Amino acid sequence: MIQLKSNECSKNSNLMKFFQSDAAKKRYSQFDPIYGYSQVDHKEGLKLLTGSYYGQFANKGLVPRNLVQPLNYLSQAFDAVTKRLIELLDQHCVFQSQPSLSTLIQKADLPLKDEQFGMLDIVSYFNKKNGFKAPENGESTEEVNCVPHYDPGLLSISILSTHEGLQLKDMRRNEWIDGPMESSVGVIWLGEAAVRATENRLKAGIHRVVYPQTAGIRLTMWYEVCTIAQLESLNYEEQNDAMDVGDVIFENLPGSNPMSVQSGETRLEFLRRVEMANGLSMSKLGPPVYRLEKYNMEY
Repeated sequence: MIQLKSNECSKNSNLMKFFQSDAAKKRYSQFDPIYGYSQVDHKEGLKLLTGSYYGQFANKGLVPRNLVQPLNYLSQAFDAVTKRLIELLDQHCVFQSQPSLSTLIQKADLPLKDEQFGMLDIVSYFNKKNGFKAPENGESTEEVNCVPHYDPGLLSISILSTHEGLQLKDMRRNEWIDGPMESSVGVIWLGEAAVRATENRLKAGIHRVVYPQTAGIRLTMWYEVCTIAQLESLNYEEQNDAMDVGDVIFENLPGSNPMSVQSGETRLEFLRRVEMANGLSMSKLGPPVYRLEKYNMEY
């Protein structure tokens, strides 16, 4: 039986020491603009790919040296669990009328033909804001840690939440449900790829992260079965391309306000600004959609 050991990892002194050490974080924040360690005003974290990519990241210095072994175990455990989970879901015709992993991989745009891997995120929310009522939805990091959204991948598994904050949207009742904080309980939600693979029969899980009632750092961990398009959107060379000026929306951020691309702004610069404003990392954003101006036509 595979154990993910999320609670053990949260208590791991090396992990806590890393997030508490400014020198260590500075050392590991210089290597890659997308993967590895990053920090914005309200949170910090590690973003990694698992499978064979994990070893490449570790050898490049993207994984803190004293975390290489415990995160290697977690990565392999997540890969094994999600591989079996997807097989079971396929066998029970959750995504399709007939079992077919190859068809599911194609429809959902999954990069899983050669190996099972995903995207691992470990995030520490500072929670400098606390003690006020959560908004109806939340449009920016002025109101919430992370605005309401759904993920681009097939599914995500959240196995760690050391403090209140995660909320899941009950679409039937139009209300927010607090996520669990018990170490033995996790949450699975579907992403946009599952919606596409089932032709909108299954719905994506909308979730957000609110500021807590009581102060306290929130350590959280989740794994996403990501898509090919999602990985390609993080291509480093494309991140340095200048974007066209205009107002942009993201379809997986329902109800969010458009953001204006500034003159000369690269994709990386814009997506970092989106993360600071909305709390959502660039790996979780869908493709930017330009909103065209509407004209009043008299005839």
